[in-house]
Amino acid sequence: MPKTQLILAVIFRDYLSTNVQKEKIIKFENYQLEKLEEEARKKYNPNNIFKNKKIMQEENTDLIEIHKITILSKILNKIKIFLYRK
Repeated sequence: MPKTQLILAVIFRDYLSTNVQKEKIIKFENYQLEKLEEEARKKYNPNNIFKNKKIMQEENTDLIEIHKITILSKILNKIKIFLYRK
């Protein structure tokens, strides 16, 4: 599993490797991080982030009427349901 490989790699780097191996591993990890950051910069370039966005059109913002159900209407509806069942 990838998580166990990472855990074992960190244990090896921190506790079992020699100084030369440790330096090589750290350089390799830094190289991989720089590579990932460069890809992310290309993908999410902050200079071009707003160039491709289209201007949003105005949406319909009419008010919606909400019907409030009163206690009396609830009681009447229960009575109607009870009467129509039979």
